Amino acid sequence: MAFFVWSRNPIFVGMVGAVLAMFLWSPHLITAAVLAATWTLTLVQVRIEEEALRERHGDAYERYAAKVGRWFGRRGATDETAPLVP
Repeated sequence: MAFFVWSRNPIFVGMVGAVLAMFLWSPHLITAAVLAATWTLTLVQVRIEEEALRERHGDAYERYAAKVGRWFGRRGATDETAPLVP
């Protein structure tokens, strides 16, 4: 299945995961700062992108956002065969 069925932001999940792994591999002040900055900037970027998607796609994006979690996981009982966006 496509990554976007399980996460609205799979690229950011991967990026934050990679930086988290770097911190766990080498737990220093610098890697902690990089992790904190990555997480903070990712939160800001995701909110900007979500607002743009809502403006551009309206109800279709709202339906998608209601079914797919921002970071990972599907929400609620959904029909696996139904398309997320028409």
